[in-house]
Amino acid sequence: MSGLPYRTVLRLPAEADAIKIAEQEAERWLLSKSDDAARELIRSGGVFAQGVHQISPHAQVTVVRADGAADGSRRMRIHLEEHGWEASITAVDYPAGNRRRDALVISAANVVNSRVDWVAAPPRLVSDLLAREEIIDGVTRVTAEPQYVGTGEIDDLLTAITDGS
Repeated sequence: MSGLPYRTVLRLPAEADAIKIAEQEAERWLLSKSDDAARELIRSGGVFAQGVHQISPHAQVTVVRADGAADGSRRMRIHLEEHGWEASITAVDYPAGNRRRDALVISAANVVNSRVDWVAAPPRLVSDLLAREEIIDGVTRVTAEPQYVGTGEIDDLLTAITDGS
């Protein structure tokens, strides 16, 4: 991706299923990008089969899956190209002993015009996900909007920034 990219890495709770969450969020997102003919493919989950799927005359989805037989890991990347924009969700489900380490990596960029005006906010896909899922980084809940911190909360802020170290 070129241009001014957006990228976030969201670590999910131990009980979360990164692949399932990615598919659920991508379904909502892709339905808003698709034409009528592709809606059934998206709703049925067929769009999440590995391969390239045309969801409108101007939007194409590429899905890549990789499962690790040796470690039980699962990975999936959903990549959308539409009107000069590229966006992707990469889901990683990695069991680590008796707990899982799941994460979502969400990226977006305008690949045609690197000087596009950006709003200082995450893409709608990220905002919608954070509104539905409780994502914690260290001890801090991740939100789509900036949070006001008063003087009485400075110690909590420092703990969040330094992950308690």
